[in-house]
Amino acid sequence: MMMPGLHEIDHQKHDAYVKSVEADKLLALGQIADARASMAEAAALDRAYMVRAELIGQEDARKIRVSTTVRKILIPFLSEVGFAVSDGQRWAEGNFLNRTIGGMQHSILIGRSKFGYQLGLMAAKWQHAHKVQHFDWHIAGLRSGTLAYKTQAELEVVCDRWRDLITRYLYPWFEDF
Repeated sequence: MMMPGLHEIDHQKHDAYVKSVEADKLLALGQIADARASMAEAAALDRAYMVRAELIGQEDARKIRVSTTVRKILIPFLSEVGFAVSDGQRWAEGNFLNRTIGGMQHSILIGRSKFGYQLGLMAAKWQHAHKVQHFDWHIAGLRSGTLAYKTQAELEVVCDRWRDLITRYLYPWFEDF
């Protein structure tokens, strides 16, 4: 017997994705105003598309460099408040950033979504290995804990937006024991 809701689809998130694909198709056809309108609709349904809605249609021919951009924008920002990769290694995707304050372990994992073009952030805190709390990005209005991008310029703004979201929502959550 299957549990109710086990495989339910998040229709709002799905509709936002469909709108974002529609916006990309319109952009490819040179219909920039229509593309912007469609991406704005996507962002209204799922704030993961908010940066794309702001910047869609702006040219940027640079190659997308996710790890380099995260190392340049997010890692120094997190290092300032004590986060570091274990054993002094250099940050790479899949490596947790950790710090300990007052016996509480704080961890952050930054990475791309499985299908690309979205940068996500997960966070957890714990004092004992058997009691772990994770941060739910729904609180900040992000349905998935990811922000979408399709150009290097959008990725840079996504990283800046993550700094703002971390400051406004995640740091206070870490401090709440």
